[in-house]
Amino acid sequence: MRECDIIFLCVLPSQASEMLKEIRPIALDRLYQAKKNKSLSKPLIVSTLAATRMPKLKLMLNDESVIMRTQIDVPHVREYLSRTDNNVPE
Repeated sequence: MRECDIIFLCVLPSQASEMLKEIRPIALDRLYQAKKNKSLSKPLIVSTLAATRMPKLKLMLNDESVIMRTQIDVPHVREYLSRTDNNVPE
């Protein structure tokens, strides 16, 4: 994970705290390394966590984290999976 430029947070909100405890030291180290080495970028954290706002995410990670929130269109995914019998295209 230390080499990741983008980290996707795709867990239930109830699991976020525990998962972010594991990610936080790695993200902090990467931020520190990016400050020292301009060829490294800060990791981009893409969150799909429902009901978890940006201030809370920054609190769980750090203020310097680059975080982007996005939403999964659950009804669309559900409809797609039911239409394809839960088969993922190859």
